[in-house]
Amino acid sequence: MDNQRESDIYNQMADYYDKYRPGYPNEIVSAIIQKAKLGSGSRLLEIGAGSGKATEQFANRGFTILCLEPGKDLARAGNARFEDDNIRFVASSFEDFCVKHDYYDRTKAIASGIVKSGLFSEPEVSRSYWDKTYSVDEYYNYMLTSHVFYQKTNEVKQACYAELSQIASNYDGVIKRQYVCELYLAKRFSVGGWKVVR
Repeated sequence: MDNQRESDIYNQMADYYDKYRPGYPNEIVSAIIQKAKLGSGSRLLEIGAGSGKATEQFANRGFTILCLEPGKDLARAGNARFEDDNIRFVASSFEDFCVKHDYYDRTKAIASGIVKSGLFSEPEVSRSYWDKTYSVDEYYNYMLTSHVFYQKTNEVKQACYAELSQIASNYDGVIKRQYVCELYLAKRFSVGGWKVVR
């Protein structure tokens, strides 16, 4: 799938994404702040910010955060979520946005291709695991945050809901899901210093 089409689909799911996607573990956020040596006044650039799930955990810490999100509805939801003047969402991809060279102290972005790019050291990896318990309706709505499931026909979605209900009936009406969050921290060769990727 091309990046623009995927971005358009996530944008259509903005309400589901904002309400049903889980946040990130506090220990991962603390590791980013500590290892990247972030402090009051640090300038962060978040690439692919969605509606601000990760951003929310960096708010009220004295950071200035520019969040790039190609989906207009997701960017609008992000701007509506924060009253902090130091957090701003812009509806743009990273490729289409003009960023001042070395203006941002740290960058949060997707981790794919870090080592292959030749621009970063081998990343240091941290993982955090947790479980979340859902009702059938909550889990079904969580599934709607997947661009693959979101595009399925209503017939397929209804069959899936029926199957989820059947499975949950064997477990006191709930569905338990395990999550893992991976954090990759790598040093950029050309300038030095930590760059944060999620």
